[in-house]
Amino acid sequence: MRIPLLLYGLALAVRLVLIEQFPYPAYPDSAYYVDVARSLHAGAGFNIDFVWIFAEVGAKIPADPMLPIPSNAHWMPLASIVQVPFMAVFGDVAWAEALPFALIGAIAAPLTWAMARDFGAIGRVAVGAGILTAVPLLSAVYLVQPDNFSLFQPLVLGSLWLGARALRGSSPWAFLGAGLLAGLATLSAKQRDALHLFYFKDMTSQEIADALGLPLGTVTSRVDRGIKALRRFFGLPRDGLDLT
Repeated sequence: MRIPLLLYGLALAVRLVLIEQFPYPAYPDSAYYVDVARSLHAGAGFNIDFVWIFAEVGAKIPADPMLPIPSNAHWMPLASIVQVPFMAVFGDVAWAEALPFALIGAIAAPLTWAMARDFGAIGRVAVGAGILTAVPLLSAVYLVQPDNFSLFQPLVLGSLWLGARALRGSSPWAFLGAGLLAGLATLSAKQRDALHLFYFKDMTSQEIADALGLPLGTVTSRVDRGIKALRRFFGLPRDGLDLT
């Protein structure tokens, strides 16, 4: 356990230094994720008080424009969600918004080492891979931004590793783990909400449409796309889809 812990410590130290130097969102995309996180923290849900791209409002100027608007019509919500517990504990401060990206992103370094060893790399090659992941030179400045970079590193690495282990026959559960990690990273907020109501609240598509104020066809399409995305990640057959 010493090597993976040292690699995690190195990666975390690099990221904490970056936060100390500049904890704020550095560009519009990261500012967007912070704005959504603040809305969630305030109890206002997935909403934003500005229009970043027209995909958020149906790709056109609305007939009755108003703010705030529902968020994440285009951007995936995970980068906002992970900030909320830290805001709840430490308050709405910049370093708390950046901290989860350092803690989660640092996992990529020991994970890279473990993958390399599992794939047969000799010790020094695996350690070198872990160090390069911990200290990725010019791209390091992005790794504590409230964006998807730090989140996708361990999620994608874990998904690829588990997928490879499943193909080798190491564990039948590895496919499930790979699909969960990939799905966590890529399932959109709109698909997530529709699937949640459809499966966990046992609502019909018409009931969901009434609850969300959406056309029935829109709800059916979101549930369909969400299920198809999960089926692709899990490697399941495409039949048996019930959208009644």
